[in-house]
Amino acid sequence: MKNIFVFFALSLFFFSFSSYAAESGIQGFAQSILDFFSDFWEAITEGIPNLFQRLAAWAFEAAVFLKFLLYLESIKFAWGVAKLVLEDLSISSTLSQFFGALPPTARAILVDIRFPDAVNVILNAYVTKAVLRIM
Repeated sequence: MKNIFVFFALSLFFFSFSSYAAESGIQGFAQSILDFFSDFWEAITEGIPNLFQRLAAWAFEAAVFLKFLLYLESIKFAWGVAKLVLEDLSISSTLSQFFGALPPTARAILVDIRFPDAVNVILNAYVTKAVLRIM
């Protein structure tokens, strides 16, 4: 305990030496002690709460970022599962049979506007949505 008091007294002396030399007499020394305690009080009343506020904001940002990454990875996983489900049900071959049964002019028009691809994308979206709901 004695060492702490000596350290504190010496740190006040060396801390206030520049103020003591700049101002006159004991007033500069007393002012530097007042400045030290006001800075100490400001660190306790404003600095520490601001630290916890910044820490909470950082944790919140990290949680939002992690949640976004988890959503993204779950969508990738669900799309892969949906693609496998559509391959197992052979939906694309059934669609090809339906389009093959159409007259050649109607089939050419639908292929030119890429209607079979659009149907395939829409089916992928619906199956992916169903897989996401199940997960």
